[in-house]
Amino acid sequence: MTTPAESVAATAPIAFREEGGGSGADAAQALGMAVLLLAVMMVGLYAARRRGWLQRWLGAAVLARPAGEQDLRLVHTLRLSPRTSVHRIQSGHEAFLLVESNAQVQLQRVEVDDAAP
Repeated sequence: MTTPAESVAATAPIAFREEGGGSGADAAQALGMAVLLLAVMMVGLYAARRRGWLQRWLGAAVLARPAGEQDLRLVHTLRLSPRTSVHRIQSGHEAFLLVESNAQVQLQRVEVDDAAP
């Protein structure tokens, strides 16, 4: 048989843990982990770039070098009709005319005397 003290103890509600708002230590810890993860990612990307892995993963077009003196350069574009355009392209000391339309594309080398602006 149970005593009155035992029955009161058995029916007493479970004491729940009181939770307050988040403490400053929890927020600082979360911020520290985010900064640490970003730093690890930056170091990993730097190492991948140094070893050439990043260029292989992203493709050469993403990390292309800037245009130099010998690269192609669009000098002028002339629109002949809504469907036809003529582009003058410079490559070092050579000049080309590129005629493009819906039907075809033609590339014509221009002589140095004719290429003067």
